Amino acid sequence: MVADPQKFPSGIPALVEYVHNAGLLFGIYTDVGSLTCGGQPGLAMDVNLTNQQYKKDIAQFAEWDIDALKVDGCYEDPSIMNITYPALSEAINASNHAMWLSCSWPCYVGGCGGGPSTIDQKVYDALPTYCNTWRDFNDMYDDVNSLYNTIGAYTNPLAIIKHNGANAPGSWADADQLAVGGGGLGLAHETMQMVMWSMFSSPLVMSNDLPNILPESRKLLLNKEIIAINQDVTLPGSFNVTDDHTYCKNLANNAIALAGIRQCSLGPPQNVTLSPGETSVSSRLSNCLLPAHAGITQWKFRDVVKNVDLDTGASVNCLVACPGSCLIKATPIQNIESRV
Repeated sequence: MVADPQKFPSGIPALVEYVHNAGLLFGIYTDVGSLTCGGQPGLAMDVNLTNQQYKKDIAQFAEWDIDALKVDGCYEDPSIMNITYPALSEAINASNHAMWLSCSWPCYVGGCGGGPSTIDQKVYDALPTYCNTWRDFNDMYDDVNSLYNTIGAYTNPLAIIKHNGANAPGSWADADQLAVGGGGLGLAHETMQMVMWSMFSSPLVMSNDLPNILPESRKLLLNKEIIAINQDVTLPGSFNVTDDHTYCKNLANNAIALAGIRQCSLGPPQNVTLSPGETSVSSRLSNCLLPAHAGITQWKFRDVVKNVDLDTGASVNCLVACPGSCLIKATPIQNIESRV
């Protein structure tokens, strides 16, 4: 592969150096098929791996000092991706140059629109060995329907089981790009995406025009408390649905992240009750309570979107607009009896 002389007159190595000098990492996009989805040359990997050009391409990327590699699946038969993607991963390891590998393997096997619940479990069993992050649903576009569809796919009970089994350090389900700051979503939906992507432990990859991000979107993207929940992977397989449109995720030090969303377009704000345990108004589908939480009845609650402490207790009410979301960190308070 060679640099387009019109787009990159100084070549890729010079561009990589420029990006690295800015304190950033550099990623590049390619495809296991003969062409990328945009019609550029791909790695052209075949079922028998007779075309070894992909190894030379990976060696070229390593020589260019590429940090991240996004590998799509256009122009390739999904039935052979259980051969091509593992071979690609092995070629990266053989290059002796660390590259984050983002795979689209499960997405194409499941037809992308089908979502995690339609993808064979064998694919999820293999993903942690070969891919650092993996796409298994449609592309995320800068609109509300795309956001709602992705949240629906990722909160499907079977999807949660598959993700909780495959998510681990070095291997994460990727719900796709953040539309925050792109201009197509209002602040309420931008916040909802940040909240749910953090609950999913999905990579927070921005897709926007940096100089033109509105101040409120910039503030959201830089919210350290939300990012901390996204990056807290103490128990990577702990995300769960607690009630209708409420969710939980285990954090370090026995804390629990609690999220509530309202995917509606009309109506006044309403209180959403969030609690690590059952409440009098919950139908309780599941929870994130662990043996370490035995005897805990009181929690310290903090709204990490607004960065304010809330009342302590067994549960907390979060006023959520329509549409809207809230994200609460619950920290256990040890009972006096249990400390004696």
